[in-house]
Amino acid sequence: MNRLRFVLWIAFASLVFPARNQSDEQKSKAQNSPPYSVLVNLRFSSPFVPDGRMSLAEFAASVTFKNVVFQYDPGDNLLSDSLYCYVDAEEGTGTVSECRLNDVEPESPRHKAHFIKPPPQKFTALLRVQSQDLEAYSLPLIPLEAPAKVALCFRTLFGRDRIVWGASEGSAELEELEACFDVPWPKLLKGEPVSVALDYKGTYPEDTGKWWIEFLPVRRPPSR
Repeated sequence: MNRLRFVLWIAFASLVFPARNQSDEQKSKAQNSPPYSVLVNLRFSSPFVPDGRMSLAEFAASVTFKNVVFQYDPGDNLLSDSLYCYVDAEEGTGTVSECRLNDVEPESPRHKAHFIKPPPQKFTALLRVQSQDLEAYSLPLIPLEAPAKVALCFRTLFGRDRIVWGASEGSAELEELEACFDVPWPKLLKGEPVSVALDYKGTYPEDTGKWWIEFLPVRRPPSR
């Protein structure tokens, strides 16, 4: 009987202790980047088209996120849908530097549109990791190395401060602006600067524009 108990204890220990060692290894792989400033800039334009549409002729805005920290923690089960990567950031602060309306020309003669709710002086935005499926990246359930790239999502939070304009035929508004893009996660964890540029996709095929996103590590003054 005692021998049977000993064998069962050995079998139990072989199941428990490797899991504990794996947890220790996961904890040792956790990483935090130095603080960053993240700058998101967008500029787009759309030509006048005489089909009754109410569109923006020119738009430009920028958002700043301060003290952003990028994290990788394979021991955190809460991050399993984000490749165990996370963005620790408060809401960003944005400003609109340009917002000009196109004329409108449906069946009536061409005329100017007008703002019902003009651009806000300031607005907020979010920056987060896009949820991912680990299987799509061919990674193990709990990867012990940070992935080479991670998809981030930027989204404005205009809310009640959304831009609304109108003409004799009705009104239109600027929807929340969103951009999703890949970033090299190991570089961010090391505190290296990263730049991303991508095309803006607007409401109409004629819309053209660019997103520029800059990840700038905060340089601390040398200690005396």
